[in-house]
Amino acid sequence: MFMVAAPRGWVLDDTSGMGSRIRCVLYPKGQTWATAPTVMYVNPLHGYAARARTVSSLIDEDVRTFHKRSPKGRVTDAGTIATAGHKTALIRYFSSDGGPAHEAVAYVPESQLVMLIVLSSRTPDGFQQALGAYRELVQSYGWVASNAELGR
Repeated sequence: MFMVAAPRGWVLDDTSGMGSRIRCVLYPKGQTWATAPTVMYVNPLHGYAARARTVSSLIDEDVRTFHKRSPKGRVTDAGTIATAGHKTALIRYFSSDGGPAHEAVAYVPESQLVMLIVLSSRTPDGFQQALGAYRELVQSYGWVASNAELGR
């Protein structure tokens, strides 16, 4: 379990992303998850601890996979953001065509998983306009507990 807060002007929705197996999606008010040109979501990447991987190696794997799908793509190290849960989120920007970025991924390590906090836009302008809200979302993130930690 984790917590995040929707940035001003954004809707936090815990049902619309279920078809994609995403528990927590966000989109601008007045739009929908299915049609919004710019969206954000939070999703865990399980198996992190079982494979004894570092966050850096996981990011490297993501980048290699990305380049296989998008050979002309570009990945930029966008620094870090401190979360409300006192973790450091490592941020990467992605551009599938080598132009301006249109996706950001924050990688936040937890004991059994890495939480991914994603901003995705169909346009570079939409991406740029949403970066402030994305930073707020990442900053609001906090880990609560896993099922094992709760005795489930």
